[in-house]
Amino acid sequence: MSTFLIIEEDGNLFSKIAHLITSVDSKAEFLHYRNIDNLKNLHSKAEDNSTQFDFAIIDCSNKTEKNLEQDSHFIKHKFRADPILIITAFDNFEISLNTLKQLGIFTVLHKPFDELITKELLILALTSKKLYIPRELKSQ
Repeated sequence: MSTFLIIEEDGNLFSKIAHLITSVDSKAEFLHYRNIDNLKNLHSKAEDNSTQFDFAIIDCSNKTEKNLEQDSHFIKHKFRADPILIITAFDNFEISLNTLKQLGIFTVLHKPFDELITKELLILALTSKKLYIPRELKSQ
């Protein structure tokens, strides 16, 4: 059983991601936020840092490198874990591969994403729980 933090504004896309995850791990648990600010507002005030996630899936369609670095740092340090971060973004994603490597990003999923590729990446992430060199997989 794995615990996922999913930050995704689109409720339909969250449902699709959750469905794909449960097809790979039927006992998966989710904590869903529409944006990182909601997560920060709730947890920055709380003294309890016992919440941990195995993975964080973050929508960063409109993020700069600096925003991504800040969000990644917050998630990794606030939740006392080093979750594998899987980023979702449209094709105009402009964050450098070097930054992704430095942040320990597992992969970039481009919206709209291919369900088969996403499922395979989730299987890799769940079975390895290790950080890999980031790579982009896009459906053709």
